[in-house]
Amino acid sequence: MRQNRYYEVLENGIVSQQSVSQPKSGTPVYGQFKTTKRLHRMILQYAKLDSDIKSSISEIQDSPTKSNPDRVHLFMNDGNEVYASIPSFAKKMAYYPSIAAKMKQKGVVNLEVGAYSYAFKK
Repeated sequence: MRQNRYYEVLENGIVSQQSVSQPKSGTPVYGQFKTTKRLHRMILQYAKLDSDIKSSISEIQDSPTKSNPDRVHLFMNDGNEVYASIPSFAKKMAYYPSIAAKMKQKGVVNLEVGAYSYAFKK
């Protein structure tokens, strides 16, 4: 998403030049990526995921911090949120379904260092 318009991202990581008013159903919206290089690295990691996990992701936002410049923030279709790092994204997201299944309520799954979850604060 750029300037309130959506641009389709192809499997090879290339972003289409033509915008559309609504995102394609079943694909995540990428947002707030500052550089094309970072977006491309994220797309390549996303492409490695199983189709079930791919379809469970609603939105992927670039969310770097001083301690983790490769951090991304995901919004999942099941109501959970995920924090992960781009370099290890595909490998660690494979654990998401089992972690989410054990959660008693909606919350955050942190896959940046290790893997843990916690409920949203009320």
